Amino acid sequence: MLRIMNGLYELLIRLVISNCLNTLAQLQQAYFACYIKQDYFFRQSDHEKAINQKRSKWLRKAGLARYWLKSNKNNSTKWQVIFSKVEHLSEIIFSLNQLRFRVHEKALFEMCFVEMQSLEKSSTTALRKIAKSLFYNKHFFDSEEMAAAIHAFEAISDRVLKIASNEPIIFLFFIQDLYALNDAISQFYEKTN
Repeated sequence: MLRIMNGLYELLIRLVISNCLNTLAQLQQAYFACYIKQDYFFRQSDHEKAINQKRSKWLRKAGLARYWLKSNKNNSTKWQVIFSKVEHLSEIIFSLNQLRFRVHEKALFEMCFVEMQSLEKSSTTALRKIAKSLFYNKHFFDSEEMAAAIHAFEAISDRVLKIASNEPIIFLFFIQDLYALNDAISQFYEKTN
């Protein structure tokens, strides 16, 4: 009976952490919508509302995960470590979000539109693959796709954004956070499988 309860508990924890990762992927998409949606500056309040809803959803899911992790005294530290990695991913994603507060020139986002789309797609896909990998060991995360998207953004930053931007260091911080996200996702995947 105890073995069944522990198995159900582990399944529940997998589900809760997977939901956290999927919610984080949705939040990541909402943040990148600020960079790739051309109507962001005209409909900023609508986008902010969507971000706040997704952030609230993330906080609820993270709170639920913390509750379940603390509720079982016998749970393995494996799941606590995995959830701390999820929280680390969220901190990096929140840091990536700061770009929208630092860049006030809409034209800069239009110059790197394709690269931003690629970054959004690769990072969201990576987060969703990690969520699936908690259930299936077969999902393989290829960090090369995300690294290629980061390199493409870095190249346009060096060629265009550093010249066009009043404060080019803002994009260096963004690129640094992108590399940190790629590394954190790679480490998460490697150590959980």
